[in-house]
Amino acid sequence: MTDVGVNEADTTVTKAKLDFENGIFVYDIEFTAYAVNEYDYTIKVADGSVIDKDCDIDESLTVASSVAETYIQQTDIAETSQAEQTETLTAAVTDEQIDTTVAETSITVTTADTSSKYIGVDKAKSIALDDVGLSASDVTFIKAKLERDDGVYEYEIEFIYGDLEYEFEINASTGKIISYDCENIYDD
Repeated sequence: MTDVGVNEADTTVTKAKLDFENGIFVYDIEFTAYAVNEYDYTIKVADGSVIDKDCDIDESLTVASSVAETYIQQTDIAETSQAEQTETLTAAVTDEQIDTTVAETSITVTTADTSSKYIGVDKAKSIALDDVGLSASDVTFIKAKLERDDGVYEYEIEFIYGDLEYEFEINASTGKIISYDCENIYDD
């Protein structure tokens, strides 16, 4: 939690397990923060050093949170009188930067556009399906979520078509396929 920079009160531990990996004892710790980010840490038992860490973001909650925040900001401004908005604007800007019609200026709220930051889970699904020449109606999706792996946000897309399970990792910003795997689900 210290590594992430969150308070214990803002987290929920979902897994804390002693494990043995690659010849060393490790703790496998998973927790959520603010009900949006899911963290997965592998920590060396001997000295407490972080061996591996991963962060998954529930994009639907992030977007919902952003929409709620936008609504609150817009409501706050709507409840502020035109005179108060003008006074605030005038105080924040020097005389050279404003013209004499400040009192008639309308204020528009803009927020960060999360849709332009990442391609979106639907686009990631489409990229994966196009790569193998299938359509959404042909497959059953078993996983489609935004994750952080080695500091890079990517969509992990998994679906089944017949006896085959497809797994894709797609860069969340560029849409480039990072990795792809196809296995027969009935093979050992």
